[in-house]
Amino acid sequence: MDTQLSNDGSPLTLSIEGMTCAACAARIERVLKKDDSLESVAVNFPLKKAIIESKKSIDINDVIEKIKSIGYSAVVYEEVENNENTLVKFVKPFVSLLLTVILKPLLIKNGFTYQAIGIAFLIIFVFGYRFHVSAVKNLLRFNFNMDTLISIGSFSSFIFAMLSTEQPLMFLETGAYIVSFILIGKTIEEISIKSSIEISDALIDLIPKDVRVSSGNYVMKNINEVSKNEEIVIFPGEVIPLDGVVASGSSSVDESLITGESIPVEKNEESFVVAGTINLTGELKVRVSKISGETTFNLIEKMIFNAQTTKPSVQKNNR
Repeated sequence: MDTQLSNDGSPLTLSIEGMTCAACAARIERVLKKDDSLESVAVNFPLKKAIIESKKSIDINDVIEKIKSIGYSAVVYEEVENNENTLVKFVKPFVSLLLTVILKPLLIKNGFTYQAIGIAFLIIFVFGYRFHVSAVKNLLRFNFNMDTLISIGSFSSFIFAMLSTEQPLMFLETGAYIVSFILIGKTIEEISIKSSIEISDALIDLIPKDVRVSSGNYVMKNINEVSKNEEIVIFPGEVIPLDGVVASGSSSVDESLITGESIPVEKNEESFVVAGTINLTGELKVRVSKISGETTFNLIEKMIFNAQTTKPSVQKNNR
């Protein structure tokens, strides 16, 4: 396998699978921090990401292998659009819970033994497959996590029900309830995390990708191709894409996204305007002072990303 190296000085972002709680994230951090070449390691459990910084080139394969050695998987992070409907995510948890609810009153008490065993097996070992796989992987490395508890609890209830002689299938539904409620909890957790990420993504999507540049005639340019001191034109109702100074025109601008102030601010020649604000009433010609990636809006975007993926100093463990 070819050795992959990250660019010098640039943070490496990895997507990590297999974490079930904050203890998993802490464990990955401890393992990676043993490498003295890595200056900063922050593993975020809710976002399933690891942010790794070093002044030297980072051996990506080596980092991924260290994560794999303790039972997790990791790949270089890439933005992937996920359009899965929220209701679809709840199908398996609610089917699992519905089958669990009918297990005892409709099947066990009425003597449908084999049907009850089949449904319990489906819920515990098929719907709960990921918990058991994770538990086995961790047990092989003498490590214990939340999946270990879920697996042992549900598996033991199933075995006890099979061996029970006092009462047929005693506690069979208990394991099914464990798996069903955990599945629902995990789904709610994933949706709440996704919604918090979508809020920051929605802010980023406000900025137009194409900009109207004034060069005799109006020319549409990609925002990344616009240089400093070029003049861009913003019509009423449009979002200002880049920081700059008003070269001509006057208008009122909604700056509530940046300042929180709902009252529009009047802008005239030589007034400073900020990316992400909305031009309300008049046409503005703006001389660009900060290109894409350097604007006030980009700074806010980076602060949101850092808040989501790193820890404050009081939360860090330097041992």
